[in-house]
Amino acid sequence: MSTTHSPEIVVGLLGVLAAGATYCPIDPTFPAQRQQAMRSAAGCRTSLGPRPDLVSARTGPLVPARPDDPAYILFTSGSTGEPKPVVTARRAIAATVASLRELFALTPSDRVLQFASLNWDTCFEEILPTLTTGATLVFDDEAYSGSFPRFLRMVEQAGITVLDLPTAFWHELVHHLVEYRVAMPAGVRLLIIGGEAVNPVRLAEWCELDTGRIRLLNTYGCTETTLITHAVDLHGPQAPRFDRPWAATRRVPIGWALPHVVEQISDEGELLVGGPSLALGYRGLPSATEDRFVTAGVGAGAGRYFRTGDRVSRSPDGLLTHEGRLDNEVK
Repeated sequence: MSTTHSPEIVVGLLGVLAAGATYCPIDPTFPAQRQQAMRSAAGCRTSLGPRPDLVSARTGPLVPARPDDPAYILFTSGSTGEPKPVVTARRAIAATVASLRELFALTPSDRVLQFASLNWDTCFEEILPTLTTGATLVFDDEAYSGSFPRFLRMVEQAGITVLDLPTAFWHELVHHLVEYRVAMPAGVRLLIIGGEAVNPVRLAEWCELDTGRIRLLNTYGCTETTLITHAVDLHGPQAPRFDRPWAATRRVPIGWALPHVVEQISDEGELLVGGPSLALGYRGLPSATEDRFVTAGVGAGAGRYFRTGDRVSRSPDGLLTHEGRLDNEVK
């Protein structure tokens, strides 16, 4: 599916899933050769895009889908090699969305900004928990203007209550708030961040800016494990009491495992993630699938796990902190 930020594309996404087909987003701004390579790797047989003249098209039959049928194919970022097509089952989406609705404490009165690119799995964190709760998904071009004053004005005027932002974007947002001495819009109650390590200096600045009104939720997950698997409140009404001030903290925790997640830590300190949210594997790449999706654990913990490549440490109460990559890559 050719993707742009619009309600029509989200309707198309939901239509693909309802029809029992598999969704694979492809950015129309990519070079034609890359788009074709992605279609080939994902096994795409039909391409969809925005066509207003097709609104009156006839409705086709819906094909019953099974829990283990693929829901979507998304490509990894390629930061550790060539982008790989990850096949995610409907069962994995269902388990994850149920956990996220509870984690975010969504209600029908919430207004959630659709910020993430529809080519990345973060968009599902915004779309599916919101719509299945009966909350409102908000689209606004000002969200992508590159101007923080315009972004903040849009959040205020649109009555946004929940934001899901890349950590890198949040770092720059905090810098803007500090430099220009402005506050977050009053309606925001939850700000979700994820995608990279939190800068403890930026976090300390945020804690000075916000009195605890906004719930700041740090999240961790991989495409292969379906959205968020670990989360922790860093600031706000539900945040636990931490031992040291953030400015003096070397690493910020990535969180506790969500209810649907099973975790193991290998002898090398690598985080292994299991449970119903695991992807089916990499399409057309059996060797890569065998290498990263492994059988591990003993007794009740034995099962299929994804090797994240991330080294972690675990506190006595189960809180995980990221300690780097096994390959020493900075992400």
